[in-house]
Amino acid sequence: MSAPQLHLLIVHVPVIGVFFALLVAGAAQWWKDERLMKLGLVMLLLCGISAGIAYASGPPTYEKLMPVMSEETMNLAETHAGVARGTFIFCVLTGLFALQLLIRAAGGEAIPRWVGPVLLALLLALSIALAWTAHLGGLIRHPELRAGEVPAHLAGRSPEASSH
Repeated sequence: MSAPQLHLLIVHVPVIGVFFALLVAGAAQWWKDERLMKLGLVMLLLCGISAGIAYASGPPTYEKLMPVMSEETMNLAETHAGVARGTFIFCVLTGLFALQLLIRAAGGEAIPRWVGPVLLALLLALSIALAWTAHLGGLIRHPELRAGEVPAHLAGRSPEASSH
């Protein structure tokens, strides 16, 4: 499997996973269910791991695609990479937060009550950061998402006609 294939496969896991972890943690908070809270924490931890893989596969993907990218696409990729770095750090830190809570819970400690609201706020912020990072990544591959651009094949023109 090439770096671009791995990157495109794994980047969706934290984006979708953190959103579902938010739903699970929200349900846990609503019903005051510690088992659901632990599930949300496990999901967040797994999302942190997958974010690490996605982040690590980014530079090799960029290097492999650089020869075929336009200058505009390269600029989009660099913007995506910068935002991805911050989102990756945020994801890893929240994953470590989840890990330490899970370790404490495995040792018999109850999850403190303040964790629920804090976790919900973190997951909401992380969901937004991941969605923005994913959007920027999507702009690289999908020019139809860029403001004012409609690719020739979507506009009903042949690509050859639009290059003249």
